[in-house]
Amino acid sequence: MESYGLIVGIDVSKDWVDVSYRKGKVSFYLGRYDNEGPGFDKMLLALSDITESERETWFFCFENTGSYSKVLCKYLFGKGCPYLEECPSRISGHLRLKRGKDDKSDSMGICDYAYLHREELTPSVPADANCVRIKHLLSKRALLVKQKVSLLQDRKVARTGLNEDDIASVKEVTEELLSIYRAGIRKINRMIASIIKEDDSLKENERLVRTVTGVGPVTAAYVLAFTDNFRRFGMNARKFACYCGIAPFPNRSGKHKGRDRVSQRGNRTIKAILANAAISAITHDAQLKSYYDRMTKRGKPPGSIYNAIKNKLVARIFAVVKRRTDFVDVFAYK
Repeated sequence: MESYGLIVGIDVSKDWVDVSYRKGKVSFYLGRYDNEGPGFDKMLLALSDITESERETWFFCFENTGSYSKVLCKYLFGKGCPYLEECPSRISGHLRLKRGKDDKSDSMGICDYAYLHREELTPSVPADANCVRIKHLLSKRALLVKQKVSLLQDRKVARTGLNEDDIASVKEVTEELLSIYRAGIRKINRMIASIIKEDDSLKENERLVRTVTGVGPVTAAYVLAFTDNFRRFGMNARKFACYCGIAPFPNRSGKHKGRDRVSQRGNRTIKAILANAAISAITHDAQLKSYYDRMTKRGKPPGSIYNAIKNKLVARIFAVVKRRTDFVDVFAYK
């Protein structure tokens, strides 16, 4: 990380932001400002009074609080100010070391966090607008799929206590709702496909990703959206695997050597999507099917085998995009 003239920590709320800055070895509280343009203007003016460094050398750090922090991101980017919209779980580990909690102390804690990790933190870049659109649509799609699955499970429930007319009416309602949910899912799928088709970069990356056996349109859409069209994670498959919660980490201490474990703090939605892709890959990819059978004969736990296949798929996805070439199934030529 380059040298910055001023480090600023911000605690973002719905209606306001609490701001602190680092001076020497101590963080000082600056004040509270409205979470909108005029409030941010006042914040920059107040910061200008405490430092002679240029605005372009200031570094702002705050938690990713969803829509609440996006206004601040857009504003700072427009002003040419470097900023980091950090994952809340990373900052919360630092804030837990402090006694008490309020917006003022949180902003000072965030400022301390940014200063302590200043050599390793990298400024954020605005997310691709089309990836943001796809992410919102995938969220709505997931909700519809959940409702559809719930109804499919409900169809299997025995209707004891109901007469035949009641059962027929309940079945009719269930089928009507299923039809609506299925139509909604198809419509969202078309909307996502249209967004990708209209963006040349997304279109080409989606084509490359789908050359990997087991990766369908839904998996590809999730990967594109959550990697910000492969602008996040530095094209590092391991980092993305960590984000998904599928990267294994050693579990050893002294003479104790346990099995490698995966973190439970990953993105469970993408983890589930990759699980479906892994099942498909085992069915249609001869190499992964051979690997699955070989590990099963060795007595490896099924969950461990599936997780390894998820990692292999992620590695393949990042490889084809990085090389800009289609995936080649070498096993098919043997």
